[in-house]
Amino acid sequence: MRPEEGIVLYASGTGVIFAVGEITSFPYQLEDTDQPAWPWRVNVKLAAWREFVHDGIPLEALNVEERDVRQSIKRRSHTSVSAKRNTPRPSDC
Repeated sequence: MRPEEGIVLYASGTGVIFAVGEITSFPYQLEDTDQPAWPWRVNVKLAAWREFVHDGIPLEALNVEERDVRQSIKRRSHTSVSAKRNTPRPSDC
C-alpha cells in the first residue's frame, strides 16, 4: 500500500463494498493501542461512501471472468483489483 493508490473498503461480515478512496499515507504501526490484534494503519481520503453499510454494493460486483473476489479475500485479508478487473467507480457507490 502506497500513497495515491486506490482502496475499496468492504464489510467482511456482510460482504458489501461501502466506500472507495485513495491511500494518503504509508502503513504505520500504532504504539499504544487498545486493539493489539490490529496495530497497523493507513490514512485514507474517501471519494465515495454509503451512509449505511447495508446499502453497500455486493462484493461479487468485482468478479470478472472466472475470478471470485470473495474467495480471494477469504484466503487473505486483502486482494488487488485494477481498472482492467472492473473496479467500481466512485459514482457506483
